[in-house]
Amino acid sequence: MDASDWKVIPAENLIALVQAHPLLRLLAVVGSAQEATLMLGALEVGTAGVVLRTDQVDVLRQTWIQIQQLAAAKAAPALQLGRAVVTRVVSMGMGERVCVDCTSLMRPGEGLLCGNFARALFLVHSECAETAYIAARPFRVNAAAP
Repeated sequence: MDASDWKVIPAENLIALVQAHPLLRLLAVVGSAQEATLMLGALEVGTAGVVLRTDQVDVLRQTWIQIQQLAAAKAAPALQLGRAVVTRVVSMGMGERVCVDCTSLMRPGEGLLCGNFARALFLVHSECAETAYIAARPFRVNAAAP
């Protein structure tokens, strides 16, 4: 893929198409370490590789370092869960709302990992606890604004 100025959206579209064809590999032509990082991380999947177009040794060196860092990060465990402490809750108004009904029942402590990025997810607990207002719905996760 060699896009002259509008790179991200075409790359994302092509990455999405290539995922359905396991024998295809998409390479992106880049001119800097920053562009390489962008292409290798697009859609959180990235292109299979990059082709660096430069005549500057410093750009080559910086791109190589960046690719090594990305490879090391990908070699790390894909998902590490950790505890977080909620220090405050602020209403953000209406936003995107998602209610997921599953085909199995969840127990206390189970739910879905939700978030905008694969590297920052939160466990949203299922509605398995009964309240004074509604019966338990252990098949449902409501990831919505309060």
